[in-house]
Parts: sequence; C-alpha cells; structure tokens
Amino acid sequence: MIQKIKNFLQADIRWKLKKISYVTKINFYLDYFPFNGIKGIYTWLVFNLIFFEKALVKRKEIFENIKKNTVKENEKINFFVSSPGSGSNYLRCMLSSYFEIYHKIGNGIPKFDNIFNKWIYSTSPIISGDLYNAVILEKNYLYNPQKKKDMGEIFFSHEDFSKMKVVFTRYPFQKADLFHLNNMRPVILIREPLDWLISYYTHHKVRRYEKEDNINKKLINEALNRIKKYFVFWNDYALYKNKNVDFKIVNFNSLINNSEKIFFDICNFYNYKNIDSEIIKRCVEINSKEFALKYLNVQFKGSRFTDDKSKQQTIDAIKNFSIEQIEKKNIKTIFNNLAMLS
Repeated sequence: MIQKIKNFLQADIRWKLKKISYVTKINFYLDYFPFNGIKGIYTWLVFNLIFFEKALVKRKEIFENIKKNTVKENEKINFFVSSPGSGSNYLRCMLSSYFEIYHKIGNGIPKFDNIFNKWIYSTSPIISGDLYNAVILEKNYLYNPQKKKDMGEIFFSHEDFSKMKVVFTRYPFQKADLFHLNNMRPVILIREPLDWLISYYTHHKVRRYEKEDNINKKLINEALNRIKKYFVFWNDYALYKNKNVDFKIVNFNSLINNSEKIFFDICNFYNYKNIDSEIIKRCVEINSKEFALKYLNVQFKGSRFTDDKSKQQTIDAIKNFSIEQIEKKNIKTIFNNLAMLS
C-alpha cells in the first residue's frame, strides 16, 4: 500500500487523473478534450494542471543548473566578453563545436533554426553571466534534478564541463550579476569602431527614430556612446591589470583573418588540456561563412552573416557622418590603445 501511494505521488498529473478515474469510475481525464462549452472549461482546468506541473519541473531544472554552474567565491573562471555586433557568435560557435567534437558528442556542425535565428548544438560550454539570460525555457540542461545526475555524464563529467565552460557577457552593455567580476579571466573581443557600427546599424536601423538626411543619427550616437563606454571600461581594466596574464584582448579582424591561430591561442588562454589542432582546424572550417551558407542550403534569414547588399547600403548612408562622430568622441584612439594589447 505504501509503495502504491509513493507511485501515485511520483506519477505525473495525467496518470494521477487516470488513476482517480479508475478508482472512482468518474472520467477525470477525458478521451477527448473540447475547447467549447462546459467541457471546454474543464479542458482549460486540466491544461493548467499539466502546464504548471511541467513549469515547476522546468523551474527547478533551470535553477539547479544555474546554481551548479556558478563558482566559489575565490575561484577564477573563463569569461568571454563582447559588445553586440562584434562577431561574438563566431567564437561562441567554434567553442561549442570544439566541445562537441572533443567529447565525441557530435560532429560539431550546428543545426540552424532559421525561424528563431538560433544555432543549435548537442550541448555547449557557453553559459550566461547574468541571471535574466541564464533562464532559457527551451534549453535542455545538463543537470537533471529529478534524476539527480548530469545527462551528459556518458561523455564527460561535471568536472570536465567546469574546466571548459566559458561565461559569456556583454559587460558593461549588460550586467554579469551571477559572478564577481574580480574572479574572471576574460577574453575581450573588440572591433574597429566604424566596422562595428556598420554591423550594429545594419541590424538595428529599423528602430523608430526620426531620421535626418535619411540617417538614424540618434541610433548612431547612442550606439557610439555605448561602444565608447565598453572600450573605456576594458581599457581601464587592462591598465589596472597591467600584465596580459588574466585577460586577453582579441581583435575581430585578427580572429577572422587568422582564425586557426587566434582560436588556438584562446583555447590555450582558457587552459584547455590536450588542445587538438585538427579539431581547431575543423571548428574554423565548419563555422566559416562559406561552409555554413553552402551546407545550410536554405534561404538564410539569420543575423550572424550580414547581407552584402544591406551592408553596402548602410556604408553608403552613414559612413561620412559616422567617421565624423567617431573622431569627435575620440573612440578610435581608445580602440587603438586596446588593439595594441591584442
């Protein structure tokens, strides 16, 4: 009897209702759930019971994974820092591909969700640095609190994952409120200001600002003020650290033009063990624009690769005004100071 009660309590709401139906001879779990009339109200009730049961399970799964992946007070952790529009997707994809191939979970080639603009891997070492973005409802998390184990343990342990995990943040564009910043060892991605602005503006120019001379000047000035704040913060950080030991500056142009070497150097900075040059080479290959667009074989609508025509239209429209504002705000000088450390 005690075991039957335990089984009943552990069952999901569907089987609970079916069991109650069997005992009472009253059909609490309908053979057909209509959405109209009195029975429609009952359908709504059962839906809510199912939904909140699943939501509570998911809530526990997300919370336990976030808690499990945060670090101890004095533990150093690998960070990856990038402003929006700096090409961070490229490095994040390569890190995810490397993790997949290294642990023999997959072939490193992501599936691309063209509707929701997502690159999907079996799993990824990238975790969010802030609480809001760490709560991802659609994600399958490694640690399952119901089974009290890591679901990837066939391929790697939680210790293996911890050694390779990378915290992603756009600080100071957004907070990194799950970690103490003084505990990070960051790779800091920077991009030449005009090149960055063209990428950023191309993806955000639809914002409803009043245009002057067919240009969103307010958007440009807001964007430049934010990227200046980003450069100033990390320039001050680099000067404070003084020695390029606990941080690494990476120039986007170098990452694109010398991908294998820079990616190897990043993995080395992250203290990855037994770095495999062949895997490095493969990760660079399968995450290149040419490979992705060729093998996706779809009408690509994602944001990772800027459409050449749209990019050129942006350049023609904003180049002169943007150069003027970049010089006025002294952004190029600050960028150059950072670039010298890369």
